[in-house]
Amino acid sequence: MFTDIDETRKDWDAISYVVDANLMGGYLDGSFRPKEGLMWGELYKIIALFLTTEEEIGHSLNHCCGLNHWARRYVDYCRKYGIIQKCTKIKKATLDEHVTSKEFEKVASELAKKLSLSGQIVRDNLRENTLYITRSSVAQTLYALATELNKQDYYKVNEYLQKNGAEALPITLVDGEIAVSKVYPTTKQMSEWTGVNLDFMPVK
Repeated sequence: MFTDIDETRKDWDAISYVVDANLMGGYLDGSFRPKEGLMWGELYKIIALFLTTEEEIGHSLNHCCGLNHWARRYVDYCRKYGIIQKCTKIKKATLDEHVTSKEFEKVASELAKKLSLSGQIVRDNLRENTLYITRSSVAQTLYALATELNKQDYYKVNEYLQKNGAEALPITLVDGEIAVSKVYPTTKQMSEWTGVNLDFMPVK
């Protein structure tokens, strides 16, 4: 996948996850550079895409930060979601500065809180003794949060099945909550959840 890492690394699964999820990518020379630092603009983009899609970010823009910077819309989304406090002023130069490990821990812990997850997950994945956060540490932290979210979905479905039996299948979860059981969701419901009118999907 990259010239400077392979599957023997302990962070391989985490890096594979962030790459497959389009949260992080490599460099033009084919490397990933796991020990490379991360700028604030890059971090806000990664967090925003961890929470939603490029399309959703584009639709939700209000340009509240008033910045002329490529990361502006990601900053906007993080502010909207509560990762950045509304009263916090962000300067353009700040977005091109490196994020320290302590700063990342604070932001990632806030992200975990918003996802109803324990901040201990963040602390357990920040064991590198570095001043600035590395791409590897960011990947491992996001992978751990995503894994815990998937576990919660599994436990929620398993508990529901124990209570209601196999006749409750199929089960559809939306945003981590059981939305439909015993039947498959209708086109109208899926349209409401996705924000896309699936009744008029073009035929290719």
